[in-house]
Amino acid sequence: MVYVVLIVFIVASMRAFRYYGISEPYSKGIALAAAFSLLGLGCLAHNHAISLVAEANDGIGISNPIVYMIIGEDRWSVQLFESYFNGAIVLNFLMIVAYPVVLTMEKKRSGKRKKTINDTVLE
Repeated sequence: MVYVVLIVFIVASMRAFRYYGISEPYSKGIALAAAFSLLGLGCLAHNHAISLVAEANDGIGISNPIVYMIIGEDRWSVQLFESYFNGAIVLNFLMIVAYPVVLTMEKKRSGKRKKTINDTVLE
């Protein structure tokens, strides 16, 4: 569910950036989503670390509201916390790798548009 919300957030931010004429809207949308995803990763890491020491905390539980929004109330276990944490690591890695690729593609595309308008070189 969180991944769907993240994808919707990325698409909505890209469209908003594009609508308001902000340069490189796609890479900025990915960067914004990566920042929020990194926040979620930190919260998931904190929750996973706390769940490993269950006897110190009188059992396992959700440590903050962000993790509660991500995981919900689905049969909490150390394995569930770990799987969400590992998924968040992969997601963050993919977004960090995608950012320079998308930025490069946007720069190349905008460079081609600027150079030729009606077959006249502007630069």
